[in-house]
Amino acid sequence: MASILIVGADAGGNVPPALAIATEASRRGHSVTLAGHGSRAAPALPSGIELLPLDSLAGHDMTRAIGRFGQMRALGRMGTDRPLAREVAALIARRQPDAVVIDCIMMSSLRASLASGVPTAALFHTFGAFMLNAVRPPLNLVSAALGVPAGRI
Repeated sequence: MASILIVGADAGGNVPPALAIATEASRRGHSVTLAGHGSRAAPALPSGIELLPLDSLAGHDMTRAIGRFGQMRALGRMGTDRPLAREVAALIARRQPDAVVIDCIMMSSLRASLASGVPTAALFHTFGAFMLNAVRPPLNLVSAALGVPAGRI
């Protein structure tokens, strides 16, 4: 039985795939922790899956973002949040999971997990080709300026 840490935010479209992965991994006998997923995840959790809040996500509320620009700005802040990345790194060090799955938007946290040496997967809750090809040039410019180059991560 493996210990799996799934990291994400309560940002809408990323919750159902994270829950599906957590549910299936738990059904197969693995120990699963959903870190950062908030109130939308709680009612759907089968027994045996731990829901662990991340303090650094307390200020990231996608429901208050207004319009596309506001949502993109909120996602960008969450994706490059250094305190969040430090919290995720500390959680990985403390829990020592066998594998980590992190939402693809959370680039700084993804980078921290990769640096830990624990096998890490990025959860693409949209078409991977879209993220890697269509969005990468502008996303990479913005994220690189913030110190988290999406194209390399």
